[in-house]
Amino acid sequence: MHVSVSGRPRRVVAVDFGDRRTGVAASSGEGSLVFPLAILDSRDRRALIEEIREIVSEREAELVLVGLPLAPDGGLGARGKKTLSFARELAHALAPVPVRGIDERYSSSQAHERMKAGGIRAARRKKKGVDAVAAQILLESWLAGDRDVPLEEFPS
Repeated sequence: MHVSVSGRPRRVVAVDFGDRRTGVAASSGEGSLVFPLAILDSRDRRALIEEIREIVSEREAELVLVGLPLAPDGGLGARGKKTLSFARELAHALAPVPVRGIDERYSSSQAHERMKAGGIRAARRKKKGVDAVAAQILLESWLAGDRDVPLEEFPS
């Protein structure tokens, strides 16, 4: 495993799961750069998991982060429970690569703001990858020191 000075893995993939689209971002092999990688169709969960598995394999990822939409109190609402279920399925498919959750509150709104600041109009943001940019923001926040959480810490 390639680890940074902080002891964290360097090759990391982040996933921003959605009902229609799922954004994927990755860190460089050195762990210093983060970039949006793909927008995947979420409607067929098996196909989605397989596409993510291929990305993780190609990138030789050592960790996968899944953004969990936590409630303001830190708990899981309906959306969070659905995402946790997906994350657990993904963890099973990717074993032994660890899959951990990370708080994704506000990542989508930050992605919209980032793209807006870059001059991308609202109608084009979905086509231009707001979901992948949200995954990029998750990974950037993790690299900056945000805490990830084992999926087992969340109640079923």
